[in-house]
Amino acid sequence: MKNTLFSFRWVCVIMIALVCGIFTGCNQMEQFSVSFKSVNAGYVVLDVTVNTPTEVAYLCQQDELANKDASMIFMLGKKATFSKSGEQQLVVDLEENTKYNLYLVARISATEFSEVYSFTFETASFDFDQLATVVATLPDGFKMHFTMPASVKEKT
Repeated sequence: MKNTLFSFRWVCVIMIALVCGIFTGCNQMEQFSVSFKSVNAGYVVLDVTVNTPTEVAYLCQQDELANKDASMIFMLGKKATFSKSGEQQLVVDLEENTKYNLYLVARISATEFSEVYSFTFETASFDFDQLATVVATLPDGFKMHFTMPASVKEKT
C-alpha cells in the first residue's frame, strides 16, 4: 500500500509539472515576427506581429552583413518601437534603382533578442506624384523631393 501511495504522488507531481510547462510555454508564444510588404520612396512597409510594445533596431544598407549578430544590430542600428500589430513603416534613406539589405531585430529582455530578420529588396525609379514628398528623415533634418512643372524647369 505504501508503494502505491508513493507512486501515485510521483505521478501527480509529474502531471503537475507537465501541465505547468505546457501553460508556461503557451504564455511564451512568439512575441515578435515581421514580414516584408513593400518599399516606397523613403520608407519600407513591414507587416509586424507584436504581443506587447516592442523596441526594435534595424540596419538598411547596400552591403550584406557577414555576421548577423542580434546584439550588434541593436547596438549599431536605428531604433523604433512597435506598439501594435499590423503594417508599420520604417523611414530609411533610399536611392532609386538600388539593391538593399534590411536587418531587423527586437529586444525581448535586457539580454535577450529575437531572431534576426533579414530582407533583400531593390528600389525602382521613384514616381513622385505629390508636389513635395519627404524622402527620408535624418538626425539633423530631413530630405525632400520637389516636383516642378516642365515650364518652370525650362526657365531655370
